[in-house]
Amino acid sequence: GNVTSQKMVLVFDTQFLCVLSGNIVQKQVDGQESITTAGKDFCYINADLKGKIHLDTLKQLENEGASEKTLSYLRSHLDLGNIRNSNGKIDCDFLKQLAQDGA
Repeated sequence: GNVTSQKMVLVFDTQFLCVLSGNIVQKQVDGQESITTAGKDFCYINADLKGKIHLDTLKQLENEGASEKTLSYLRSHLDLGNIRNSNGKIDCDFLKQLAQDGA
């Protein structure tokens, strides 16, 4: 249509599960630009999440800077077959947070 160019700058997490930050700039024929911001205006999530989202994964993504919008979506894909941390203990504080978030 009216878009003459599109520039994407996207920062992925270390496991390439989602986009942590970045933006898409579209330049229109009339010279106007529109900016769409990752984690706010849109979320990019890897389509192959089955069995990849565990408590440690969510914490790592949070530490890497994933937006709350992205984390909320990923929580809905949490593999509840493994609700333990890497040390083998169930993470009660994290489960409470999930319950508060409606996961």
